[in-house]
Amino acid sequence: MIRKINRFLRNVNFFLLGIIASALLLLCSGCTPDYGVTVEEVIEVIQEHGDVWVDSFEQPQYVDGIDILWIIDRSCSMSNDDLKLIDGVEAMMSNMPTSNWRLSMVPMDADYASGWEVFPLVPGDTVDDAQDMLDDLPQNTSSIEAGFDSTIVYMEDNEYADTWMRPDAGLLIVFVSDEDDQSNEDWDDFAHWLEDQRHAVFVASIINVRTSVNCSPAPSALGTNYEDATNYFDGVLIDICSDDWSQGVKDASHEIELTEVYTLSETPEPDSIKVFVEGQEYSSWIYNEYFNRIEFIMIPDYGTLVEIVYTIQPVLDV
Repeated sequence: MIRKINRFLRNVNFFLLGIIASALLLLCSGCTPDYGVTVEEVIEVIQEHGDVWVDSFEQPQYVDGIDILWIIDRSCSMSNDDLKLIDGVEAMMSNMPTSNWRLSMVPMDADYASGWEVFPLVPGDTVDDAQDMLDDLPQNTSSIEAGFDSTIVYMEDNEYADTWMRPDAGLLIVFVSDEDDQSNEDWDDFAHWLEDQRHAVFVASIINVRTSVNCSPAPSALGTNYEDATNYFDGVLIDICSDDWSQGVKDASHEIELTEVYTLSETPEPDSIKVFVEGQEYSSWIYNEYFNRIEFIMIPDYGTLVEIVYTIQPVLDV
């Protein structure tokens, strides 16, 4: 219940709180409408009833082009993943929704990243070109997997990176490692640094995830820092133990697109659903009950905050 309250307070503006508060009080048995209700009273109602949920998301910022860095762990334990890695890179090359992309692989070693000089893959290049780039990556260079440090060093200290990376383009980082990040930077410091680099930043991680159903990695091998950094950007997590990374990579590729369909996290009472865009009620949508999702007729614009408010459908006792 606390997670719902925190999410509610974090994502809903005060204009919307007033609307929801009135609806909540009407739902309560013995309650009468009170349009002067305070935020504290709203919280109290939510705590008592727990039947209202707010899903929210932000549309991505518009990007005219996208620079992509795959930060790759090339330690011995990763040697069996080369085929899946190349399949993943190929999936990204084939599924980027813009033709204005550039992609480079960077060693997950800050010392090598600082001097790594390889021209990026661009539209028209093939999977063979991607394989050549992967083959050129130095292997077993360090026992310390430091994806955050490698990213910072490559973007800040590598003069060659300045020849192809574009300050006005979007930025997509893909971390690939079977160990957690061991950088000098904490994940939150790195995330704050990263969001200052571009107007639109996207992150994906191919790691040992906490919820894996494909393997049982040691706790020390969980990519907790990568996972936290990825979640900070609402990015895509891909289980490194899965047999095929391609679908997750395709999802990451489409992160730069506007959200046209949004699957709700709870099952709503259909008549209770309200959608707000930047605090204003929005009517250009339909609810698909079969898939439990909102489908937008007119898609909310780039950079807008979308909030979906509804009463959770009660679970019937059997």
